[in-house]
Amino acid sequence: MNKYWIYIVDNHQRDLSSICWWTLESDFHKNDKICLLPKFEVNPKILSRERPDVIVWNYARPNNIKWIKLAHKLGIYNIVHDTEGIPRDVSTYFNGIDENQLKYIDEVWCWGKTQAQFLEKRFSKINNLLDIRITGSIRYEYAKSLDKIPYQNNINKIIWNTSFSTLSPKFQSPWREFTQHHEYLELSEEETLNKFINFAAERQISTEYIKLVASHSQSNKITLRPHPFENEKFYLDTFKDSFKNITFSTSGDVHLDLNKHSLVLQYGCQTALDAFIRGVPSIKTIDGDINIWSKVTPFVDAITLREKLSKINFLEDIYEIQKKLFIDNKINHLLYNLDKPLAIKGKLYTKNRGLRETFKHNFLKFKYFIKDLIKPNDTQDIRESLTSKNINEFLRNNYSTKKWCFGNEICVIKRY
Repeated sequence: MNKYWIYIVDNHQRDLSSICWWTLESDFHKNDKICLLPKFEVNPKILSRERPDVIVWNYARPNNIKWIKLAHKLGIYNIVHDTEGIPRDVSTYFNGIDENQLKYIDEVWCWGKTQAQFLEKRFSKINNLLDIRITGSIRYEYAKSLDKIPYQNNINKIIWNTSFSTLSPKFQSPWREFTQHHEYLELSEEETLNKFINFAAERQISTEYIKLVASHSQSNKITLRPHPFENEKFYLDTFKDSFKNITFSTSGDVHLDLNKHSLVLQYGCQTALDAFIRGVPSIKTIDGDINIWSKVTPFVDAITLREKLSKINFLEDIYEIQKKLFIDNKINHLLYNLDKPLAIKGKLYTKNRGLRETFKHNFLKFKYFIKDLIKPNDTQDIRESLTSKNINEFLRNNYSTKKWCFGNEICVIKRY
């Protein structure tokens, strides 16, 4: 294909391993040049300097549509492959993006036909301009490439994947999270407040569940893994000094943790899907349904779990129940490549770059050349998150034999 691509990388724990695997190992990018760019490092200077043929965006939302618009004006082909491609409520998919803004996007790689059908209906007036493709998920194609986990070797080892980042955000204030929740989901303040009250109740019920399991026996080893966007302070204050058999995992790919456990505990967390693909059973900590992931995981009360945790047939039964729940809830409609290969195939990903795009490109390059002369140390103020230096370190540790380089403060892979 011989194209220059930029992939916007959202989160280290959730997304980096799969995007590196895809860009470095897949035949799709054979002969390409690819830049892996953290989402908080996207700016006009980099877009105008690099000016790739294609950008694969981690999502399209009000907080990044200005960059998608700028890329469009530079003649860059914009693809959205949502890092959270199975929303809690499909009606919130592409919330905050109207039909006028959607014209800046050339293509959407949807995880499943449910999402594609929703977008086709929502943006029916411009279907002829937007290429909506059902591809599956790069992240879960990566998960499928990994070996099944022999969880029988990890008896009595549990991992609790929390999902309360809305309640205790890691990268911004709770008030900012509340405001974004209120605006993004188009809820009233009272409705938003009630949601937060419910989140708090669910977190407390799940916490008490974990206490019951942990206090039964020191042989029950529990790893507590907070959501990547969740502040872990609440859990450290609750568990660290009180339970010697509870440890914390706050960095790294979730699959590294799944490898060491026989059972996943969660409530509405999408890691139920990661675990299922790897052959590890999951149960929920609350007897209720808040989203599709709570629907495909059975509830087992803490007392019963304490008694049966060490029994392999109990774990096997849970996984068999999940197989049926995944079929009954049509998860393959939400994730095309659950039982099929990923459907991202080569095509002519390019745009005609006329005088307008060339002028815009040259103007921005000149603008930031002058700006660097005047204030060379001016850097973007970004929140604590994934950086290009982190990506460079990850590639050095995991792909030392591959061709890539770190220059101009970005990581570039060369497949040619």
